[in-house]
Amino acid sequence: MIDRGLLRASQIVDGGIEITNASRRNRNYRVRVTGAPGFLLKVGSDPYKRATLAREARVYDCLKSLPQATPPRFLPRLVGFDAERSVLVLELVEADSMLDRHQRTGRMSRQAAAELGRSLATLHRATGSPR
Repeated sequence: MIDRGLLRASQIVDGGIEITNASRRNRNYRVRVTGAPGFLLKVGSDPYKRATLAREARVYDCLKSLPQATPPRFLPRLVGFDAERSVLVLELVEADSMLDRHQRTGRMSRQAAAELGRSLATLHRATGSPR
């Protein structure tokens, strides 16, 4: 990340970096940076996961070229993809998923569901995807 200009060595030395494991299907790491935007690193550990990460990187790359495809808060920005190392770097969006929120509160938010539905409809219109 230092070689790619995403972090400075001084941030690491000064303790301004917090890395937490957020693994699910892939090896995922949240990189929080004091006073700066953070990152989500997704690492493909086998041939199948490497291929799915490469596909995901292409999707993010295509979506960023669409005019207002979805509200930015629902779509993290693609920071970069290192195909050789199979590392996808996204901006870190600090938000609960609908599942996390439901597990915490025992309820589903109609407002959040409606916003998500509108965002998906906008994405489908922008990409010409069937509904």
